[in-house]
Amino acid sequence: MKITIVEQSHKDDIEVIIKGSKKDKTVKSIYQTLLYYDTSIIAKKAQKNYTIELKHILYFDTVDNKTFAYTEDDIYDVQQRLYQLEDRLENTPFLRVNKHTILNVKKIKTFHSTINGRMEAKLLNEERIKISRRYVPDLKDKLGGSSS
Repeated sequence: MKITIVEQSHKDDIEVIIKGSKKDKTVKSIYQTLLYYDTSIIAKKAQKNYTIELKHILYFDTVDNKTFAYTEDDIYDVQQRLYQLEDRLENTPFLRVNKHTILNVKKIKTFHSTINGRMEAKLLNEERIKISRRYVPDLKDKLGGSSS
């Protein structure tokens, strides 16, 4: 892989050009990383709207038909449904891990198998998230492992 940075004296938007096959895993990973650092969502807390960068979100969870974004310090109300977030976050490190949760896999500290093919992830903030066996292969694939 060749990386080139072209210094510009004037401040415009940063442009990143990736040359390679769209099917290449390294190209996909670079693309996902760039999206991750350049995307944010709008969420509410105490009647105020906030813009939260994806890199700060640990996971999204649905409770009583309301969707919440969890960061290390706060919980925010998100107006989008989980399936809408899942579509929007398709090419990022976020992954649906059970019926109610979309997890930022970059925030996983450790994970281990539990009974019946399920897994449990321990996040950087020590919270634990259950991963349904239906989503275990997707998690392994997202983390770069084998799904077989």
